[in-house]
Amino acid sequence: MQILAQAMPTTSLFFLHPLYVSAAYNPTPFVIILVSLGIIIALIIDYLITRFHPDNRT
Repeated sequence: MQILAQAMPTTSLFFLHPLYVSAAYNPTPFVIILVSLGIIIALIIDYLITRFHPDNRT
């Protein structure tokens, strides 16, 4: 499960990759908002996983 928690940011970034590409070639405000929301959600999920994961509790 530790590997899964460490791989989560990479996985979410991999899924968001088409958004990055479309934002680079077609920077409409809607796409920019989508990308920034995706980054924020990925960071929150990563934080929650690493914060509340049983292996990481101090």
